[in-house]
Amino acid sequence: MLLEVYGTKGSILAQGTIGQMETGTISAYAIDADGKRKELSFDPNFTNMYTKEVEAFTEAVMNDTVPPVSFEDGLWIQKVAEAAYLAQEEARVVEVK
Repeated sequence: MLLEVYGTKGSILAQGTIGQMETGTISAYAIDADGKRKELSFDPNFTNMYTKEVEAFTEAVMNDTVPPVSFEDGLWIQKVAEAAYLAQEEARVVEVK
């Protein structure tokens, strides 16, 4: 699976990073003031996102602490994901509210 995110100041391309495997590749690019594309280097820490999610939730429940992701953030992420699927299905821009 390939995830591509493009913005006015750069882009990120992630391949094989969504799932239970702790592998994949990520390429990030920035657009400088002259409009030239520059590759950014970084060392991503690939982990099993499902394991981390369960561990964070369990820790919050067991220790009566605030989870690292708020309910509001989780809801927003779900709305964005649903809009992305709908936009792809209907080949149109979908506004997220």
